[in-house]
Amino acid sequence: MAMTMAGVGGTALCARGRGLRSASCNYSLPRSSSSLSLRRGRDNNPHTHSLQQTLTLEAIQKSGVIACLRAQSGELALETAREALDEGISVLEITMTTPNALEVIAELVQGYPSAVIGAGTVLTSEDAKRAELAGAKFLMSPATVKDILDSFKDGPILYIPGAMTPTEVLNAHALGAKIVKIQLSYISAWELQQLFYLMPYLTKAQCPSGILV
Repeated sequence: MAMTMAGVGGTALCARGRGLRSASCNYSLPRSSSSLSLRRGRDNNPHTHSLQQTLTLEAIQKSGVIACLRAQSGELALETAREALDEGISVLEITMTTPNALEVIAELVQGYPSAVIGAGTVLTSEDAKRAELAGAKFLMSPATVKDILDSFKDGPILYIPGAMTPTEVLNAHALGAKIVKIQLSYISAWELQQLFYLMPYLTKAQCPSGILV
């Protein structure tokens, strides 16, 4: 099993008011088909929803890192996730490409109530709703999925859409995204600087690599 940690060169998380670096622990990746059956009721109080999203966003900002986990089996994912959380990781993403990802998320949410557990590679509203039922506090996509953004922007679950260009970031922001995942592999340092200068809601923080995130 191989593990890599991707920092500034891989992904930047850009929130309204703060820029973040995201790290990822990458394994392998077959697709899952989960048979999760959970019953969780959604609190319909909009003030509670706003507070829950704010708390999740603040936890991500405080951590500065989102650990992203992919595994060949749910058992391996659960074992590795527990080790990461026991070693101090506070924000952890389980990708939907991991077999039985929803069961893994539900188990981690129950076992580590103070951690922020989320679902990654969420591509459909159906998967987003299933992740919510499993207890995920945030959802992450490699692109901006408008159906998910529209369904969750006023709910308790924080949605983090992905983007690669300034236009995509601006579009996600205009649609109501509170935080955007930027794939830095597809954008130069100069382009990223211009992006931040043009977007005053993003905090500019100089990193050792010279890239603004």
